[in-house]
Parts: sequence; C-alpha cells; structure tokens
Amino acid sequence: MKTQCIAGWQDKRGIMRVQRDRRISKQASRMRWIHLFAILLAIGHLTHRSHAEITLEASIQNNVLRVGERTHLVLTVTTDQNDDLTQPQIPEIEGLQIVYYGQSQQQKMFFDGRSMQQTRSLELQYIVTALAEGTWTVDSIQVPSRAGMVKAPPFTITVLAANAPQPTPQPGEVPSPKSDTYGVVFVLQPDKNEAYVGEEIHMLCKAYIPANRGIQPQKLDDRSGQFQGFWTEIFDMTDTKYQRQVYLNTSNGRLLYYEIPLKKYMLYPLKAGTQTIEPLTLVCQIPIRSQSSGFGMLLGRMTSFSVLTEPVTIKVNPLPEENRPDSFKGAVGSSYKLHSHVDSTEIKEGNTVSLTVTLEGFGNLRNIAAPILPDLSKFEQYEPTKKDNIHTSENGVSGRIEYTYPLIPHDVNSKEIGPVRFAYFDPNQKQYVTLQTEPIQLTILPMGLNGMRGGGAMGGNRRMIRRVGEDFRFNVVSPLALSSVFLPIYKKPKFRFLFLAPMAFLISAFLWKKRLDYYADNPDRLKRKRAPRQAGKLLAQARNALRQGNTERLYAALAKAITDYIDNRWNVASQGFTADELRRLLLEKGISPDCAHLVVQSLDEFDGARFSGEERTRELQQRDFSKAEQMLAALMKQKTVS
Repeated sequence: MKTQCIAGWQDKRGIMRVQRDRRISKQASRMRWIHLFAILLAIGHLTHRSHAEITLEASIQNNVLRVGERTHLVLTVTTDQNDDLTQPQIPEIEGLQIVYYGQSQQQKMFFDGRSMQQTRSLELQYIVTALAEGTWTVDSIQVPSRAGMVKAPPFTITVLAANAPQPTPQPGEVPSPKSDTYGVVFVLQPDKNEAYVGEEIHMLCKAYIPANRGIQPQKLDDRSGQFQGFWTEIFDMTDTKYQRQVYLNTSNGRLLYYEIPLKKYMLYPLKAGTQTIEPLTLVCQIPIRSQSSGFGMLLGRMTSFSVLTEPVTIKVNPLPEENRPDSFKGAVGSSYKLHSHVDSTEIKEGNTVSLTVTLEGFGNLRNIAAPILPDLSKFEQYEPTKKDNIHTSENGVSGRIEYTYPLIPHDVNSKEIGPVRFAYFDPNQKQYVTLQTEPIQLTILPMGLNGMRGGGAMGGNRRMIRRVGEDFRFNVVSPLALSSVFLPIYKKPKFRFLFLAPMAFLISAFLWKKRLDYYADNPDRLKRKRAPRQAGKLLAQARNALRQGNTERLYAALAKAITDYIDNRWNVASQGFTADELRRLLLEKGISPDCAHLVVQSLDEFDGARFSGEERTRELQQRDFSKAEQMLAALMKQKTVS
C-alpha cells in the first residue's frame, strides 16, 4: 500500500513538470513574436522618418487689389522631423512689396497606430502692398530641406488702378474682403432695390466669417444715421438657429464660411427719390497667435478690427395718382382687414355705447392713420382709446390695432352707425384697395319720466333737512376788534422758486431735445464735435503703451488717433487711400500743405515702426509721441471747409 502511494505521488509530480515546461515554452514563443513585432515597427518607423519631407503652403487673403491697398500673406512650413525650421525665401516682385511682420510656432504629438509622432509648424505673416497695376505671379517662394528646395504653390495677384471701382462678385460668390479684414465679409442684402413710398423693404445684415480662424463678431454700429429717409423696424437674428456653414466660391478658391445673420431691418421709405444707405460698421475680434506652449496649445491675445458694408442705393417711386380714393391717408401694406362692432345694440337714450374698430394686416402699423368714421353728428363723441398688438418677425411687421370710440346718442332717432372706411395701397397688386364695414343698427330706448340719464328714479331719495346745530357762534363784541393782515403769496421766495422751476425745467428739456434732434439729423457735426475728445482718449492709450514699452500698441494708438480725428473732423476715411490721394483730399478740405505733408509722412513712419519688426529706442518712441501730439494740435487749429 505504501509503495503504491509513493508511485502515484511520483507520477503526479511528473505530470506537473510536463505542464510547467509547456507553459514556459508558450511564454517564450509569445515573447519571441512580441520582439519580432517591435523590431518590424522600429524598421517601419525609421523608414517613415527617413522619407519625411518639409511642406510649404501659402495663403493670400485677397488676390484682387487696387494700387496702394494691402492684404495679408501667410506662409506655413510644416515638418515631422527635429530639423530647425527656417524662414522661406521670398523673391522680389516688381509691382508688389512683401514685408514680414510676425510669426508663430506650433507643435503637436499624436499616435498613428505604430508609434508616437510629432509635427512642427512655423506660420509666418507678411503684409503685401500693391505698388503698380498689372497681374503679378508669385511662384518662387521656397524653403530648404534635406531633399532640396521645397516650393510653395504659385499664386497670382491682380492690381487695379487706385481709382478703380470695387470688383463686383459673380452670383453665388462672397464679395471680396477688403484689406485688413482677415477674410471677413460684411454685407447688406435688400430684397428689392426699387420700392414705393411706404412699401416694406427687407434689409438683411449678415457677416461671412472664415471657418477655423477664431473670429468673433462683437459690436454692430447701426445708430449713426445710416437709415435717414426711412422709418425702421429691427428684428434681431443673433440666435444660433439662423447660422449655418456654407462653402463659397471666393477669389481664393472654395472655402468654408460661417454665415451669421445679425439683424433684419424692415425699412419704410418716407419720401420719393434715390435713397442711399450708408455703410454699417461691424467690430470683430481675432486671436493673434504669438507662440506655442509646447503641448499643441497656442498662446496669444485678441485684437479688434472693423469691417464695413458697401453703400446700398434704393430707388423710391411716388405713389400713383391714378385711381387714388378720397379716403386714402397714406397707408401702404397688404392683407389688411377691417372690422367694427358695438358693445350693445340696444341702449337707453343718454347712455354710452362703445364703437370698436379693428384694423389688422402687414405694413407700417405704428404710423398708420386711423380708419375714417361715418357721419356721427347724431352722437356726442368723446376722445377715443387706442390699443395695439404689433410684432416684428423675420417675415416683416404685422399686427392688430383696436380703436374704441365712446358715443352718446342725442335722441331716439340715432338708430344707425354708418360704415367705417379704410383705403391703402397694395404694392404687390400695384393698386389701391378700399375696405368698408357693414352699417350697425341701434335701438334707442327713451329716457325715464324723471328726465335723468341712466334710468334711475332719484325723486324717492328726497328727505327733510333738520337743523342739528349752529353754524356760527358768538366770538367778539365789536368788529372794531378785528384787523386784516394782507400777505401776498407771490412775494414769497418759495412761491417764486416753485412757480419758476417747472418753467425753467421745461425750457431746458425743450432745448436739450432740440439739440438731440439736431445732432440726429446732422451726425457729421456730432462726430466733428467729439473728435478732440476721442483723439485725447487714444493719446492716453498711447501714453500708457509708451510707459509699458509696448511698441505695437503705441504706434497703433498714435496712427488711430490721427486717422480717427481726420475721419471725424473732415469725414475722410484716411485708411483706404494712398499717400498721394490722402494728401490731395486733405488739401481739398482746407488743411495747409505743410500740415498735410506732415500727416502723410507720420502715418507712413508709424506703419513702418509697427510692422517692420525693427526695435526702436525709448527716445525715438517719446519723440514720435510728442510729434503726434503736436500734429493733432496743428490739425485742431485748421479751419473746416465744407
């Protein structure tokens, strides 16, 4: 028995040893496969790295310019190697000036399924200035690499004359962005360019924002008198449900844009003739990339820029004289409906009956004239009340107005209220339409015998008046003991103050209202009045930048102080002209030749200091600041020539 147990135990140990050897063999085989796979991955990675190449891309903001205009050029150098990224070599182009003004770097790390990979990119920004007319091809931008020189795809820039009109986009294209707008297009799109006086015009205001640029609209300036000659209703469209992504054919190819409607204006022309809607201004912000954090995140700051719409011209036709009804009071619209009713058709003589007239439809209801009432000579009339429910939507202005007229019949013969009439011009049908309600029949009950209105018998309320006390009591023996004291109230200072204060307040309010109305009708004069104060604020910003040693902010504020003062004082948009054109316009506005030359020269120096990238000492910055202060003082002494 003992021998059998020992043999069984030895057999069991042998089986366990065999199983252990098999496990070890399987693990060794698995490790060999893992090592082989790692070697293959390393070989593939090395092969991939040895064939990596540097890429160079060029992106031009606008390839159609006028002489003197500027645009932005961005060159992007990308590699997956650790080689140092160098700036591309840019050839000299006869009709273009290309100036470097900044760069940013970015590094990304990712796993491609085999190993960790990294890409490094260098983005260089340039300002391209059009110098001469012609079509200029840029096809020799290149950067060195291990495999040789890498060239960027060629691109073409067309330069038009300085006085050439803005190029008109083809149907389906976004209008070409102006210089310094980072590709943003801001448009006003009317649903019609010809309308009648009082006809509703839908004017859609929207912006096209290039995708993947981080640009955000901030403020829309539409309160500077651009819609003079129109009554305006506004519908806000900043809700994201109105936004969409679109691919648009632009001068730079087919690009992805965000179409962002901002507002829809319902315009109603007030007079016939050619009416021009001046440009609206949209202020946007864009992140300026300055450096990389090393983890693929970009560091930088936000900068603001403005973009303007093109002027829009509307031809306004007068309303036709033919077939104009006598009841027409200037109403224009469509789908109007007219109703009338009374609160009771059976009333007692002398009691009040309320006539309610309801008008509803589409049009300028806030300024519409009330319907014409019938002959109500048999009724005593009181001041009517008006209640409206008018709302503005993306489809226009519509609503309902309710007029209530209190009437008292003179006698029992006042048995009818005639039809109410309303006439309007329908621009869709191009004809006048007259609406008329049905007459309303009344039953007038005679007054009671007591002759009192309201039918109440007040005779039963009479009663005997009983004396309950003495109204006068004995006070003195003789009237000689009484004396009268006369104190005129108008001689008291408090009375004079309380009497004259409301008059002074009303006069002040009237003068203030006249002043506001004057500046609303003459926005240029308001801008001219505020010009020195705005320039002072910008000089204060420049002074702070000088203290902080921020060269870019200093020269940006100095240039803006000068250009904004010229724009506000003489209505000259100095940023969109060449030096010769700006000098000529300043001379036409009555500015002395020396001052005009100094303005043009200083603006060129400030732009050069801002974009050239050269270091300027604090003494030079202080000199330029003092020069700008003296120049603004000289401009303020110039006379205004209209």
